[in-house]
Amino acid sequence: MKALLIPLRPPWIHAQYFEELDSTQSVAAGQIAAGGDLRGVALWAERQTAGRGRGARTWISRPGGLYVTAGLPELWTGDCRWLGWVPLIAAMACVRSARERWAIPAMLKWPNDVWADGRKLAGMLGETGPASSEGRWVLIGMGLNWINAAAEEGRAAGYDACAIGDYDENLDPDDRLGFLENWLAGVAVEMAKLAAAPEQRSEDLRREAGAMLLQRGEDVVLEHTEEGRIAGR
Repeated sequence: MKALLIPLRPPWIHAQYFEELDSTQSVAAGQIAAGGDLRGVALWAERQTAGRGRGARTWISRPGGLYVTAGLPELWTGDCRWLGWVPLIAAMACVRSARERWAIPAMLKWPNDVWADGRKLAGMLGETGPASSEGRWVLIGMGLNWINAAAEEGRAAGYDACAIGDYDENLDPDDRLGFLENWLAGVAVEMAKLAAAPEQRSEDLRREAGAMLLQRGEDVVLEHTEEGRIAGR
């Protein structure tokens, strides 16, 4: 597996670009388990043969999407109960990037998806390792439909799906790098805020996420938060 190294804006270092991987999330976790340091490094695959979704779900990952896993630039040294916010932070950063660049009506769908116009646009994953003397590594994963055949792939998986390309007929595959950098920048800023003041920032995130929520006004249940199981609307 030979990767092309693509420089990224600080605090990120570079992306390792692969033509094909089984799963960016699995490969990243494997590199760390083997003693690798992925702080500030993203793994980007053009195609995944065994892309991972939430739980035991798979993510169809044909060429033309943006499939990436990144190690946060800083190890997490705080209470691990706050790490339950990681997938939400990643999803919110994706929503903001899609709205700001293309005015796509992107919304959050609990617990870790981004939808637009009633169709799935992206999914997020968060993963962390055991504590060490320095802290915990944290991985964030994103599968984003770009110019891949999202509608067809969604039907195969049993849901409606869309792609960024549905909103911009002139979209270029090379534009994925700009989206990736904007998304990573948003994640890094939010994770720094959470690390600095977790209780206050979690309250802010709850309010901000509420404004982006697709099911706003409907019954919603959050599992595995720092406060346990939360039900509301």
